[in-house]
Amino acid sequence: MIDGLRSNYAPDFIEVYKKFFIRTFEKRNINAFLYKELSAFAEQAGFHTIKTRIDDKKATAAQLKQTFINGQKLYQTAINQGTLTNTTLQGWLHVIELTPDDAEIYLNGLHCLTATKE
Repeated sequence: MIDGLRSNYAPDFIEVYKKFFIRTFEKRNINAFLYKELSAFAEQAGFHTIKTRIDDKKATAAQLKQTFINGQKLYQTAINQGTLTNTTLQGWLHVIELTPDDAEIYLNGLHCLTATKE
């Protein structure tokens, strides 16, 4: 979820990362903010929304580094499509390398919807 990405150690990094994902979604003709419409979709399907929330995933520095290792194919595709530059990617990797092992990192906020059908 784009809006849920946050961090207390590198806010500029997170802003650039969010913009990258928005451009990537747009390039693929996908609405990056579709999650904001989940309540309306549920209501149209006859459900009553009880609550929506954002669950952040707390990650360790090691998990953050592994996430970037796992994302290399996505990043290379984005570079090929022009939605990411190699310079930006190298900057991200530099920030990750400098991230202290005890940093508190919050990634990939998950938008959750709880609904019931009456």
